[in-house]
Amino acid sequence: MDGESVSLTTISHQVPSGNIQYLVHNANNWDTAEKDLKNHNVHVIVSVMSGKKNYLERVQILSKLLTAILATTNCIGIYCVNQQKLFNRNQYL
Repeated sequence: MDGESVSLTTISHQVPSGNIQYLVHNANNWDTAEKDLKNHNVHVIVSVMSGKKNYLERVQILSKLLTAILATTNCIGIYCVNQQKLFNRNQYL
């Protein structure tokens, strides 16, 4: 995308509970996160690889990818690993 390599990997399982449990209980921006995420059964790992673009340009590409995924699927939220933050669909869009 925009000359950069991206990776989209679909995992047919829930995000491991150890990885997300702390975030769910501390998601002050998403009051219903625990209930909303309880039965999720698929997650997607989205990455923009290092390339010729600088960090900000790669973050902008990532944001475009995440927005497209949220706008065209029934995805319920985004887990930003580097920020240790959850965002529900409407917050991100």
